[in-house]
Amino acid sequence: MVSDKARITQIKHFPRRQLRTILNIKYPTVIKNNSLYQKTGETPISLTILEARWRLFGYILRQAINTPPNVAMTLYFKKEGSKQRGRPKTSIVTTLRRDLKSHNNDHWPID
Repeated sequence: MVSDKARITQIKHFPRRQLRTILNIKYPTVIKNNSLYQKTGETPISLTILEARWRLFGYILRQAINTPPNVAMTLYFKKEGSKQRGRPKTSIVTTLRRDLKSHNNDHWPID
């Protein structure tokens, strides 16, 4: 089974490999990823995924309070009861919090 980090690396690598194929850049020739994106005018797939996550979060927040996504968000932030055993489940909230921590420029306080 492939770990999440390995899967993310594969997802990031695939579009770059396709861009190199389109530009006919083969093994002896080396080009940095930043130069590749500048040359093609493309954006990294990781930024596209990040934007899609935030669009999804905004869509969830704009829905009515009684819709299942908003009910799940409300229950997530209540945190009543005892702590569950094992590793915490990955949710949209934990993913967005992790993204904010990794891209934080001290604009938003994050606990």
